[in-house]
Order: sequence, then C-alpha cells, then structure tokens
Amino acid sequence: MDAEKSNKIFTFKFNQDCTCFVCSNNKGFHIYSCEPYRSLYTNLIGGRLRVVEVYYRSNIMAFVGGGLFPKYPPTKAILWNDEEKRIIGELCFRLRVVGVRLRKDMLLILLERKAYVYKFDTFELMDVFETTANPNGCCALTGTGAAVLAIPGKNHGRLFMKNYETEAVFDPIVNKHGIAFIELSRDGKLCAVASKKGTLIRIFTTTDGNFLQELRRGKDPADITSVAFDSTGSWISCSSNKGTVHIFSVISPSKAAAIISEESPPFNLSPEEKDLEMSKHGSDDEEKTDEEPKEEKKTFIKNRISMFRFMKGLIPYFSSEWSVAQFRIPEKNTAVGFGPSGSNRIRVVTSTGKYYVAEYDPVHGGECKKVDERVIEMSE
Repeated sequence: MDAEKSNKIFTFKFNQDCTCFVCSNNKGFHIYSCEPYRSLYTNLIGGRLRVVEVYYRSNIMAFVGGGLFPKYPPTKAILWNDEEKRIIGELCFRLRVVGVRLRKDMLLILLERKAYVYKFDTFELMDVFETTANPNGCCALTGTGAAVLAIPGKNHGRLFMKNYETEAVFDPIVNKHGIAFIELSRDGKLCAVASKKGTLIRIFTTTDGNFLQELRRGKDPADITSVAFDSTGSWISCSSNKGTVHIFSVISPSKAAAIISEESPPFNLSPEEKDLEMSKHGSDDEEKTDEEPKEEKKTFIKNRISMFRFMKGLIPYFSSEWSVAQFRIPEKNTAVGFGPSGSNRIRVVTSTGKYYVAEYDPVHGGECKKVDERVIEMSE
C-alpha cells in the first residue's frame, strides 16, 4: 500500500503469512509482530522507500526508493540481508520499479509494462513478460511450495498465470475494466482478481485457468486497496476506500461443478412460489430427510446471494455473491490480512497509523467484533 499523502506512514504491507507487517516513513522502516502486537525492528536508513518487501520473518528484504527524498533510485531494486546489514544484490532498470515479490528461489520485479523473473541465488533472468499498464505493480507470487505467478496480461482485462512446477500457462479474461489487485491463495491453487471499478472480485483456479466464483464488494465504484486469502483458502477479504472490510467464503473447486449444475428456479412462478424456491436454493440449512437425526455438524455460512439469482442468465448482476461479514472503520487506505487458521480474525493496518484486530462469526456472519486497536508508533 502507498500512503504518500499521509504525514506518518508512506507504505505498509503484511508479510506472506500475515504474522507481521512493515511500515515505512521519511526516515526508514519498522516491522511489527501481529500477535502479540509489538515492535520487532526499526531501521532508520535515512530516506523514503516506495517498496519494502519482507520474505516471511526472515532477514531477507527488498527495497525500492520513492517519494520526495528516496533512499535509493526508483529504477533500482535492492536486495538486503538485514542480519549482515548489507546489500546482497542490485537490479537496475531504465524505468521505474513499481513492484517486487520474493520467494527463496525466485524474484519477481515489476515495471509499469513488464515483469521480470529471476533466480534468487544467482539473479539469472528466467522470464520476461509484457503486461498492460500496471503503475501500481499488481502481481502475486506464492511464497512457498509450487512457484505460481500471476500478473496482468498483455491485453486489457486479461490475467496471466504461470505454474513453474507444471509449466502450465493460462490467460483468462477476467473483466472489462482492468485489474486493480491480484492475490494468490497460499497453496497457489486459487487466484483472486479485483477490478478497477472496485465492485467485483473474481476467483480463478490456477490449475486450469477456469472461473470459480464472483464476489461483489458493493454496487458503487471504489478503489480496492487490498485482497487477502486466509491460510486455508476457505475465506477471502478485501478492503477499499469506502472504509469497509468485506469477508467472503470461498467455494472449493471440487464443489463448484456440483453448484453450477444445480437447476435454477423457473421464471413463471408466483411470488410465494419464488420464495419457496429461493429458500431451497439459497438456504444454509442442512437438507431435510426422514432419517433419524444425526449429531449436529458445524457448518460455515455461505455468502449472501440475490433473491433474483435465478435470473443470472439474463442479468449477470444477480449471479454475484455478497459478503458474509463486514468490519467498518473510518480509515480509507488500508491493508487487510487474516489471523492464524481457526482464529476467525482479520488484521487491518491503515495509512493513518492504526492497527485493528476484528473477529468474524463464520457460522452467522454479520458485523465483525473489534477485539484490539493500536496506534502504530513510528520513530522519526
């Protein structure tokens, strides 16, 4: 996240597993632990950084200078070993570097219209891809496991995905408005793409490039500031300049085919009959049978759907799924991440120097409960 207009924080971002986050200001950068919340490290390097990328909680970081008083040229990506307090690599370009992603064997560098992939240990160039205009550096790279890359495609509205383990490549059409944010699930099997209009997030499978699910943030345009999967890929959240964090449940690819093949209610029903049909298709209750009652199983709530979902073939708006839970805060520029698996918690960092933890109900949904709020102290 870029917060140049803020007097306090210039950039802020969670690491790959959301166990810590990094913030930068005019003097350097600060790393904080999420749970328990505490300051881990401060490095007052004496200049602004537009990009600060931390590889999990290791000593390996990547920097790109930016702002009015940059520490490094904005055309250079710096690889830093914080344990040894030294630069371990530099990659120089003719144009501005807008994004960096790290993994132990690979390095992804984004320019506004190109993406470069390098081997991490030797800095040997592996791939070069052309993209559409990408000034905010939208991209995603899995941190562990199979190396999966996702970037804007060469043509407007397309997503480019590559699995370096299988060499599979896909470029599905994702929307007509362009791409604002890209995120991969931690296992690399799912890719979420937010549109520049800011109303929809679409999820695709990286194994075959197929469309899986459409999630609706809202009906009014917005700037999506972050998207995050939980550790299991069962939940996804997004934040925007509207000030509300939305949480959705994610359908597993194995169940998608069964849902798609379900019959939709017919159009020529009375209102009472439509209500009955929608209760059958949209209910979160277990299917009723004449069998003896079994031990109750804990089930998670499904995303809300329109009562006119049966018209999705005619009007695509009604095919979207709405969020299960919401967390409302006054800040407009935020980054969101999930807590540990099973905690049912999200974490939010803001450009105004706030850190929130909120709890969502996976069974009933609704408004999240704020459980912690901190002021991020930044040394000048």
